[in-house]
Amino acid sequence: MTEAIALPPRAGAVRVDEALRYAGYAGIEATPAVRERARALAEAAEQIECAHGAFRMFSMGDADEGDVRVPGAHLTLPGQSIADYLDGACAVCLLAVTMGAAADERLRAFGDASRVDGVLYGAVLADLVEDAANQLEARVRQEAFERGWYANDRYSPGYGDLPLSVHPAFLAALDAEAALGMRTVDGGFLAPSRSITAVVGLFADPPARAKLGCAWCAARPYCTIRAAGRVCYRRDR
Repeated sequence: MTEAIALPPRAGAVRVDEALRYAGYAGIEATPAVRERARALAEAAEQIECAHGAFRMFSMGDADEGDVRVPGAHLTLPGQSIADYLDGACAVCLLAVTMGAAADERLRAFGDASRVDGVLYGAVLADLVEDAANQLEARVRQEAFERGWYANDRYSPGYGDLPLSVHPAFLAALDAEAALGMRTVDGGFLAPSRSITAVVGLFADPPARAKLGCAWCAARPYCTIRAAGRVCYRRDR
């Protein structure tokens, strides 16, 4: 069985401006009252919420007319975009992260009490699950580094022409229902609602399509490689 990894948020993990954008304030200035309420809900969520995640690494199979087979996972990743993303990869990591069913229950409670609070808390959870995915990606990069591999940035179902319909087989490969309580609902969407799945390509040489450097990396706040004075995109440091 795949082991669940606890991914608690650090203080200040929620980017309030980003949460407000998720809440519909993209290009619209939130009022001071709304901004203050979003900040208060973010601080509360950082105290009570804890995401969980899991990942597994698999050897790569063949690409057949743009579809990529992952034999050990009994999974085919369809589409030209994922084939391009994994071009030259020697292995692939599948990961999943969720805020969990309890977070969904709290979200419903906030929404029942106040429509505004429901929207804002949902946006806060959306940013928290992104932060948790960054934490898990940092762990993937550490393990890849230890194996002598280079990791590309993560790529999720729904990007490009990689469809959400891949989710049932994707979750089965991670045993995610048993480990994380994650399942697929109508349309290939995920439950609990604040959940993320992603693929990370693993390469023997730095991937040509990757953005190299710590400055852009979403996993930087949790990176143990950088903390040790090393970098994952070169082997001369």
